Amino acid sequence: MSNYKNLVPIGLIVFGFLGCYTRLDDSAAKQRQYDQYLEDARTYREGKIYVDSFASYKSALEMKNTLNICEEVGDMLLESNKASDIESWGKYMVDTYPKNVEGYEYLIDYYMAHKNYQNCFSYYDITEKRNLHSDTLTAKINSILYEYDLGLGRYDEIEEYSNGYAVVINEGKYGYVDHSGNYNIEPTYQYAGAFGRDFGPIQDESGEWYYVDNEGNRRMNYPDDLELEVTKLGYIGNGQYAVGNESTVYFANTDGEIVSGPYQDAGAYNEQRAVVKKDDKWYLADLQGNILSDGYEQFAMDVQRNSYRNGVAFAQIQEKYVMLNGDGKTVTTQKYQDAKCFLDDTYAAVEINGLWGFVDNQGKVVIEPVYEDALSFSNGFAAVKKDGLWGYINLEGKMVISPVFEDAHSMNANRLCFVKEESSDKWAVLRLIRYQ
Repeated sequence: MSNYKNLVPIGLIVFGFLGCYTRLDDSAAKQRQYDQYLEDARTYREGKIYVDSFASYKSALEMKNTLNICEEVGDMLLESNKASDIESWGKYMVDTYPKNVEGYEYLIDYYMAHKNYQNCFSYYDITEKRNLHSDTLTAKINSILYEYDLGLGRYDEIEEYSNGYAVVINEGKYGYVDHSGNYNIEPTYQYAGAFGRDFGPIQDESGEWYYVDNEGNRRMNYPDDLELEVTKLGYIGNGQYAVGNESTVYFANTDGEIVSGPYQDAGAYNEQRAVVKKDDKWYLADLQGNILSDGYEQFAMDVQRNSYRNGVAFAQIQEKYVMLNGDGKTVTTQKYQDAKCFLDDTYAAVEINGLWGFVDNQGKVVIEPVYEDALSFSNGFAAVKKDGLWGYINLEGKMVISPVFEDAHSMNANRLCFVKEESSDKWAVLRLIRYQ
């Protein structure tokens, strides 16, 4: 009986050993099968039999899925040059290994090769959200950061964007396009002005002047007790707008009340300042119409007829421009041959010794004057003219969109702008793909 008891542990050991041996044998067999699939896949690949190569790789991956082999499959598919398979495999890698950057690099490489920059940026945004970074990926994205396309629409004349809309003129009629360059209000008016926060001034086909919303609905009239013929209706800023004609202008508020005037002419309010013309001189004025500066020959204005932004204005005296603060005092002793008013809180374009550069609101030169012409910075970009053509620079002064255009407007908040191609007399919408 005791001998039988001794046999039990021995039997268990033997069975355990046999079980372990069987498992090891199965594992070795699976490894041999896996290795064979890979060997077959690589042999087929060498012979450019890509369909069978892919099938063998797939069988291997079903047994053991690794990122290295996925990358190897990706390289094989690139050799096969079958676009749909390459794209599908890139998406598979991203789905299978979402926390590894290699799949994104592969897919972005594919989209770059096919100039599908929108998808490049879409997948790059995913890596940003997942906090995945690589120098390779950053370099790829930086190389296409300023790629653009030109929309299908073409326009006879077009103004700068104002609050998301731009005045467009086709066949002598005025309308508005939206931030994508699509018609928001078809060109049917005799006149349309820069759009304010809510409304834009227009003259309709019958000759009436009033304000419309972004759907073309009549929303606001000028004061009905104004005893003059109205041929001017201005941009609404700080709750006021200029209204009048070629010789007499008042400021009215959105409640329909006359606030100040009459003036010979007037700009628009911004940051509680506007410019007004009296006795053939232009002055800086506050919201009540109080004169704050000496008289000047003129002030630099933007499409909204704003002159004051970023705390300063450019005024002309004796054919030179000076920079004024909100109290009408000069900011710097520097004088400029010409100047464009600030469009945001970055830099303004000024002309010094026949060339254009950029200054901050203290008058400090931040980008040296080297251009034939320039527009002030807007949303991180400035249009500049070099060798007779227009391109765009960034805030560091680097040319990021080559000068290839006959003319150019400023960049809006959606990174769209209007450009005129060298071979065309029409304006087109330039869209930076990164921001679409």
